[in-house]
Order: sequence, then C-alpha cells, then structure tokens
Amino acid sequence: MPQAVIEINAVAGSNDNLPINTIVQLSNADIGGESTYAWTITDQPEGAADALSNPAIENPTFTPKKEGTYRLRLVVNAAAADEKVGYAIVGIRHLRTFEREPAAGELLESDGVRGWAKALNRLATHALTGATDGNLIACVNTGGGALAVGTVVKIHDQNTIKTGLPGEERLPGATASLGTTAYHVTGTLGVVVASPDGTAINVGEVAIVRVYGLSELTVAGAPALNDPVFVSNAGLPALTPGTYPRAIGRVVQVSGGNFRWVVEGHRVRKGVDTRHCHPAGRTFGGSWLIAGGGWLESTGAGAFVMAFDVNKGDKITGIRFERYGNGVADFTSINFLAFHAGVATNIAAHSITNPAAAWVTETMPAVTATEMTAETGLYCEFTGNAAALRVGIISIDYIPALEAKA
Repeated sequence: MPQAVIEINAVAGSNDNLPINTIVQLSNADIGGESTYAWTITDQPEGAADALSNPAIENPTFTPKKEGTYRLRLVVNAAAADEKVGYAIVGIRHLRTFEREPAAGELLESDGVRGWAKALNRLATHALTGATDGNLIACVNTGGGALAVGTVVKIHDQNTIKTGLPGEERLPGATASLGTTAYHVTGTLGVVVASPDGTAINVGEVAIVRVYGLSELTVAGAPALNDPVFVSNAGLPALTPGTYPRAIGRVVQVSGGNFRWVVEGHRVRKGVDTRHCHPAGRTFGGSWLIAGGGWLESTGAGAFVMAFDVNKGDKITGIRFERYGNGVADFTSINFLAFHAGVATNIAAHSITNPAAAWVTETMPAVTATEMTAETGLYCEFTGNAAALRVGIISIDYIPALEAKA
C-alpha cells in the first residue's frame, strides 16, 4: 500500500526552522506501490513565487527566498483507488525575531496541542514589545567575535541582510564597546538584551539592542541608587571602571544582589531625579539633563562644544561635571553659555584641577535659578588639553516649566 509522507532534506515531517535562500530537497518516504507524484506549494509568503523544480517527480527541490511559511501538498497515485495525500510545512523564521507566521491552511505547528496559535502569540508579543518600547532596535553583529546578551555595544554603520532577496533590508551594525577602547566613541552606545534564536550572536547575525531605557545587570553586586554603571574591559556592564572607563548608565533599582539600570548611551536626556525634589504639595519634581556614555571622550587638544536644548520657562539650578582623571593635566576650564538669537550669555564658569586616577565629581559654582526667556541652546565649552580626558559626564539640574509658554 503506497503512502504520501513528505520528507524535507531526508527527514519525514515538517521543518519550521530552515535557512533562507538555501535549496530544500523534497522526497516521499516510499514503501512500495507509488507510481505517480503531484507536488503543490499551496501557500507561501507574499512576493514573487518560489517554484518547485519539477512537481511531477518523487524528489523535487525548491529554494525559499522569503521569510515565512511554505505549505506543501503531495498526492501519490492521483485518481487511483489507492490515492494518498500528505502535507508538510517549510518554515523560514524571521531573522529579527526568530519566529514565523503560519501558512494558510496550516493545521498544526510544532505544538500538537495549541497548533498555529503558538506562532501567532509569539509574533503578537514581538509586535507589542516593539510598539511599546521604541528603544529596542535590531542590529547586525559586525565585530570580531560573538556577542552575548548583556554586552555593551557601539552602534555604527548600516549593514544589509538578506542581500538580493525580496526582503532585503539594512540594519545598524554593532560591535562590542570595551572599557579599554581609548579612542573617541563616535557611535551610540547600547546593550544587547536578546538573541533572536537564544544562542550566541555570531558575526553577521542579528541582535536586539536597547539604546535607551531600562536593563538589568546579570551579575551580583552591591550598588546604591544612582551609582554609575560602566563598560568593563570585556564589554559588559560593571560597577567599577575599566582601564579607560566609559559610563553607560545609572542604577535606578536595587533588588538583592542584582540591579536595574538606565541605559543612557550618548543622547542628551531629560528625566526626573529624586535627589532634587521640590517640597510636598508641588506636582512636579526636579529634573536633569545628562550627557554620558563616553560622549565627552576626546581625541585632541583645544576647545570644543556640546549643546543641550532647554525649553522656554526652564530654570537652570546646578551643573556637575563627572570625569575620570589620570593625573595628567586635561581641561583647564569649562564655561556654560545660554545661546539665543546670536547672543551667548555665560551662566557658569569653572577652573579644573588635575585629579588622581579616579572618578571625580566637580560641582560648578552656584547657578542662580534664572528662568530661560526663550527656547535656548545651552552650550558647554571646554578649553585646555582635551586629549588627556578619558571620559566625562555632564549633569545639569533644572526646574522644568510648569506649562508651555508662548
């Protein structure tokens, strides 16, 4: 008695995890009595159709060039009394999620109880996560080795995945950002939070990276709230600085030996800082602007400028400069200037001493809480031997405007 049992690459049954743009060998598990074969791809992802090499032989091939699911149908001995029909699926998982959507007419996925609902639930979870956490991006590992979840990475140039295929797209590249990297960081910093397939992310594979937002350190420690989190010499988050320390964020929650921290990257951010709260009865807390993640690391001497956007009605109340010193003369002075309509007003100035090899926090002289009269660019100007500065963080305390002002 003949049978119609589809084999995919010599293995009977469906396979929901095959590589894209790679030839698939089909066959029937013949046991005798099979005389004719009629193969059909009953459903496949949208786009140009991928065809069978020969639908009328026992062992045709085809090359799936699209992410998604192909449903196969095989009729053995069609129209004969001993006709048999078999089905199987070939799944090409999405490189950015490592999930797939079910094909039309698919009855069971890999889960024999929940069927295709399992695949749909996973895809919905990925979609909702992306919609509610805009700080997650997919990156391609372009470094010299595998990346693991928790690795701090530098995000840089664009890279093409699925080259030449209907789903070709470009994603940012990512390489491990080590504490021993002394040169200027030109890309945004982030942390790897997921591997699509749950394994190490090799060169050319996709990683999910959080650029800004909440992450959790996976090693035990004894941090305090607001402690800086650094990049270690192995490219992982650490509570202590490496040879050339680079701050990546701040501790915002402590639970037992582990802690959560905000990934700050390079971007100037606004937020609420509980160290500078107003008296009870006020409906808003003190806030801060911060530029961190090694953004101030410099490659040469002379003056250079950083800029912050300040809203009309905001009041600047304090400025701090945290930096790692190495006992060598670095900057000699810092000036903060409010710049509007072509006029710059120096609101704070500070002379710098040469610190020992440690993190030093210097608070600028008291700043009068003066309300910004217009949308203002707040500039931070450094002078001196910029080449000697390893890393620095600028924190600006301010009272936000109560309401929008015209």
